[in-house]
Amino acid sequence: MVNQLQQSLELKEDHIQDLEKEKEELNIKIESLLQKNTNLDTQLKSVVQQTALLDKEINDLNVINQKQQQRIDRSQQSLELVKNQMKNLEKVKDDEINKYKLMCDKYKEKYMELLKNNEEKIIIK
Repeated sequence: MVNQLQQSLELKEDHIQDLEKEKEELNIKIESLLQKNTNLDTQLKSVVQQTALLDKEINDLNVINQKQQQRIDRSQQSLELVKNQMKNLEKVKDDEINKYKLMCDKYKEKYMELLKNNEEKIIIK
């Protein structure tokens, strides 16, 4: 009976040693997982910071893009104004040319009339 108790005690001690080894291995695994968790947390914080920086950069680029688009729009409006001014000036030029042509025709007609009158006076004399 003592022998059985001693064997039982040895088995329990062996079992306790096995459990302590298993506990130590689990503690090592827990430490490893905690370290991985810390690393992943650090990486996540870094990704969040990078995302915030990229969002700010995207926002800045959108502001720049909007300003450039406004400049383009103003330039197009200015171009349209200049085109309209050119059309108006072209019309004014054409009107002036026609006006001077009419004046030239009138002066030519008047000149011809004066010449004719002058010739008639010469012939009469």
